[in-house]
Amino acid sequence: MVGAHVKTRLFPGKLDVVSAVIPGTERPDEEILLLAHLFEFYYMQGANDNSSGSAAILEAARSIDRLVRSGRLAPPRRSIRFFWEPEGFGTYAYLARYPEAKSRFKAVIDMDMVGEGHRQCGALFEVLVTPDSLPHFFSDLVSALALDLREKSGYGRRTAIESFAELMASPSGSRDPFYCEIIRFNPRPFNESWLAIPHILFHAAPDPFYHSLADRPDKCDPTQLKRAALLGAAAAYRMADLGPEDAPALSSMVLAAAEERLAKDKKRALDLLARSDKASVQQNHKEALNILRHGLEREKKALASIGIYLGMPEKETGSLRGLLAGTEPALYATVENYFASLCGSLGIPKTSPSRTAEEMRLDRLIPRRLVGLEYSADFEYLKRVLGDPDIEKKIAINQAGFTVRWEALNFVDGKRSITAIRDALSAEFSPVPITLEMVEQYFRILEKAGILAIQ
Repeated sequence: MVGAHVKTRLFPGKLDVVSAVIPGTERPDEEILLLAHLFEFYYMQGANDNSSGSAAILEAARSIDRLVRSGRLAPPRRSIRFFWEPEGFGTYAYLARYPEAKSRFKAVIDMDMVGEGHRQCGALFEVLVTPDSLPHFFSDLVSALALDLREKSGYGRRTAIESFAELMASPSGSRDPFYCEIIRFNPRPFNESWLAIPHILFHAAPDPFYHSLADRPDKCDPTQLKRAALLGAAAAYRMADLGPEDAPALSSMVLAAAEERLAKDKKRALDLLARSDKASVQQNHKEALNILRHGLEREKKALASIGIYLGMPEKETGSLRGLLAGTEPALYATVENYFASLCGSLGIPKTSPSRTAEEMRLDRLIPRRLVGLEYSADFEYLKRVLGDPDIEKKIAINQAGFTVRWEALNFVDGKRSITAIRDALSAEFSPVPITLEMVEQYFRILEKAGILAIQ
């Protein structure tokens, strides 16, 4: 057996962050960010992770700049910034050094591992959009562009030969279809509530060569890289150049996507009721209504984000929220009718949901975030501040997974109660069981660590 003693120390250091900008003409202080990490750790450097993302945003920058300089594209109204960083740490260091950047950045496209091809690696191209804590039309805009590119790249019934005239492929790359999926969750820094800047991730997965010496250029497909660069450039430019005249098209796009998402919410609510017996049907009915209520509020905020981003008058922004007025009663009617039928078949009376004493107690407690930059659902921070190396094992909400714990903190906005946050988490992650006790315990620990105040 061989042992070793290693002397370590913490000391102030420097992180290199490279940045370039295409200035906007009308709102230059508002920036759309194209982000890639150029450095991770010394032993984790690879072609796909993340030379691919770094190269893709460089190509996006070159393409937009050339098109603008040649006059084929008008200069964007807002600025587009390109940002290469040490992963994660570079973002936090930049925001610590330039806190005013938080108000400049309006949307983020993050390219991390975008080069792996389908044929060599079995990889799918994933577009991870904002979580329920940050509904935003940007998610639907990028999703629409990604799905359009997918259709034009031989996906589905159209073969690559049939769509060759439109096929987005590199001369030196594959002719594979663009296998792309939209994933409704992206636990990345700018989506955190202390920033609340919509942050979308482009990512190829699974990666069988992740953090290994086999992550070499031969695993990257030039066609996949071209598509990533094209999608990033198109989304960034479109977002940067939006104006009030685009509001009708944007609201139509978001409304159509909202109807699809709400249909899925309705199915989850009905499925929950369908699994009920006499003992659980009343509680499941309560949770089913919670799913609908949460989904409707999420979509209203996504619609309102159009008006906020475009600087529309408050009245017009409010009218965007009202676009779901016809959908709301129909959703509730479907679930209530099914619940009534279920109660009849179970031989029990149909009752309305009521609040428990615990729900009412915790509905009076409003958590407020005190610490932003320093804490991101990180157990190492809690271990250090609380002096408890076993704190991770003691936090019950951790059983539901990192994403639930991360999202719980994002719902803390100084307005929602602990009960409201539990309800939001339960609706977003159903059927994962999330209790009031889990949420209160986690927030009490964060309060003890000085991260939250609860009033």
